[in-house]
Amino acid sequence: MKHLLSLTLIAGLGLGLVPRPTAAEPLVDLARQSFTNAERTEAGQVFSFDMGTRRVNWNRARWSIIEFDEARDLSRFGGVEVTLATEQPRSDAVVALAVREAGRSWHYHPAAGRLTKPQTTTLARFSDFATPWYMAPPRGTFVDPDGRLDPENIDAVAIGVVNPLGVGEVGFTLTGLNLVELAPERPDEPVRIHVTGKLLDVNDTQSIPAGLFGGYHLPTGSYERYRLGMRRNLIGGQAIGGNPQFGDEVTHMLLNCIGERVNPSPRQTHADWEQRSKDLARQFVERAREADQPLYVEYWNEPYLNWANRNRINFNPAHYNLDEAEEGGIVRIRHDGEKVPHLRWTQDYDAPPWNWDSRRNWRRGRDETGRVWSTHAQPYFYRGPNRRAGYYPETHPPEDVADGEQYTVEVGDRELTLTAFTPWHIYDETQFTFWSGRGMQMLYIEPLLAFANTLKQEMPEATFIAGWDFRPSEDHWAAWDIVYKDTIDKAIDVLDGVADHDYGGDPLRMAANYETVTAYGVIEHDKWLYHYNTETAMGGDPQAYPEAEGLSSGARMDRQKFRWTTAKLLHALQYVPDKARAFAWFGRGGGWFSHGGEGVALDMLINLRGRLVQVEHEDPDLFIVAAIDGADPQNPRPDNLPDRQELVIAIYNAALEARPIDLTLAPPAGTTAATPKLLQSMLEQTAPEGRRVEGGIDRNGPGYRIQRELPERSLLVVTVPLEGTVADEAPAQVRHTQSFAPIMIEPVAHGEPVATSVQIDEEALGNAGRAWVRVVVERLGEDEGTLVLNGVQHPLPRAVTPETTPWIRQFAIDPAILKAGENELTFRVNGAEHPGFLLCSASVIIEHPTGR
Repeated sequence: MKHLLSLTLIAGLGLGLVPRPTAAEPLVDLARQSFTNAERTEAGQVFSFDMGTRRVNWNRARWSIIEFDEARDLSRFGGVEVTLATEQPRSDAVVALAVREAGRSWHYHPAAGRLTKPQTTTLARFSDFATPWYMAPPRGTFVDPDGRLDPENIDAVAIGVVNPLGVGEVGFTLTGLNLVELAPERPDEPVRIHVTGKLLDVNDTQSIPAGLFGGYHLPTGSYERYRLGMRRNLIGGQAIGGNPQFGDEVTHMLLNCIGERVNPSPRQTHADWEQRSKDLARQFVERAREADQPLYVEYWNEPYLNWANRNRINFNPAHYNLDEAEEGGIVRIRHDGEKVPHLRWTQDYDAPPWNWDSRRNWRRGRDETGRVWSTHAQPYFYRGPNRRAGYYPETHPPEDVADGEQYTVEVGDRELTLTAFTPWHIYDETQFTFWSGRGMQMLYIEPLLAFANTLKQEMPEATFIAGWDFRPSEDHWAAWDIVYKDTIDKAIDVLDGVADHDYGGDPLRMAANYETVTAYGVIEHDKWLYHYNTETAMGGDPQAYPEAEGLSSGARMDRQKFRWTTAKLLHALQYVPDKARAFAWFGRGGGWFSHGGEGVALDMLINLRGRLVQVEHEDPDLFIVAAIDGADPQNPRPDNLPDRQELVIAIYNAALEARPIDLTLAPPAGTTAATPKLLQSMLEQTAPEGRRVEGGIDRNGPGYRIQRELPERSLLVVTVPLEGTVADEAPAQVRHTQSFAPIMIEPVAHGEPVATSVQIDEEALGNAGRAWVRVVVERLGEDEGTLVLNGVQHPLPRAVTPETTPWIRQFAIDPAILKAGENELTFRVNGAEHPGFLLCSASVIIEHPTGR
């Protein structure tokens, strides 16, 4: 039997064997019901959406909606067939479909309709609908405490386009919108899972990275309560002062972050920035040597954000040579005259590609003494204007007052007469949205290298990570192209890992980021890069999107927080335990972390630590990890757990329906298994909780067999007490070896296949037991893609990804088709009706015994 280990997020395999519709009825009667802003004709309803001509943030959406007179129950249907006609076929835009639950929560299919031919029909499965974060249609929200589409109570439908790329007018005629019944995509049979008891090595990672159970600003006692192996310490400032902290018996990884987003780069403010950076590195090393502790350093907190938005601290004209300002002129640092690439002077409100302010706030007022009553840009005012920062919006001149004219305003109890003028502003010619463009690279990288080169010279074993603290895949990998890649290329000699922050949205996308960025490090620099997620939470970040404030607050959101946390953790541990090194669950403020949400997940997984164990299974909707707790000296069991080793198996059912499982487990060599204990999440109430459950356990030779049904999006933890021990130094018995193809973020279009190759090690191939192809993709539709590997065709599993979200897809192949040396891979689109997909990375994974 060949085992299929692959991934879908609440979606089917889509391997080409798709059951066709068995019945249909209209979702919308196009002859009688009209969408807003659409023209009804005999052929159908005509739409035209203006998507602009400039690239903007990824959530640009244009929608037309219909609200039903009464809610409809669509639960017997599996999806919608969308039929479109267009006079201008194109592949740079697709049509989205959204439906609204009566609770006013929208859910959408990002590619429900195609415009690649004059007439197309596309099946949009309800199982592929997702939450439209920050781009929901009007008269509703993207917030849904349940986090899933419930088709029993639909009261509105929307048709639209989501596209940030400036593709102009997108026009089409909707000729059919029909509900269809679909046969189940999977047989109703138990999923067979076998935990072999064999110690596993995944690309030299042999233990659960305990830092994935980490935190930042968590409630007091949380690190001990949840056995968190990582904590983040924000030193802040400008990365030119401060002292490090170090870990303890519980939290062995103490990550010190130097530099804070609300402060400017020392490169532009201090003439001695280089020496100060070097001195700080030496000070850190000295403290670590004195404490005899490992040193972990992260360079700067969120340079992507306030440097370029909010207070725009790195754009303050006071830091630059204002005497040289001229329209469109270059910008030089005041203290040394160095040019900052991509920065420009302007007084023209329409000059910047992205404008951070209103026309009124663009100008200023000067009093009779020459004082300007507002700073160069709005300071950080997330929780209200900060007077101490010098922001007085009421002093800005009204639009009908020309430069040079006077006007009167009140500031508190004072009346001021001010003269209007337009100051010189600085903008980044590459910045198209709220986060940093290329103009911030020099200000980040130069002091980074001064610090890190000294750090590594003085203490080579120190761990140094850097990054812009958001997703490299942000906005269709624009963040990678604009800021991440250059940072990695310049700092590769001192870089041990890449830092990121991940708030809200899809919980699986960071693993796809890690897969791709690690592939780049290996391909381009022959260096394996690790990944440190130094802030993460289910709720969106209100400092990037103000409307995210309070999204995760309250007990009604605890179920979704539990599911998000569990899915993110177990998916990463199953697919990228060799790449992910830290998840810092964020807890500061009202609604971020709750003991009844994230805390339930962390508590249920309290003993998922230690040596990795091989798991065989074939269901991509189950995320399964097995480990031997007590066999990792860096993460010993705490006193509140029994003094023994335990084989721990965690299974998360990410599907929208229950899954029966048939689990067999064997104890590790040299141990005997006692009766397993089962802990299962219970989600019937508003908040989740874990409860001990009984039954379904039978003896199976030296191990056990467990048969149960896993409810949708529920967690089952199996704890098997062991008699005897696995030695800390026990060698792995099974190894996964991964070989990357030398490609990065390549579009695949009809008639434009992507050809590449993978070099396979002869030793790994010689005794291969199983093998897989792993890809990271975006917007891969049903029956859309094919891989030809050494002449053998493999249909690519669909990945109907939400906007700006990559996913991992992995599928089994016969090891016999592989050969030592070069293996040829060609990715292609199956027909002209498909708009194509983005291939971010590709690799071949071989599982083989180690011979030990």
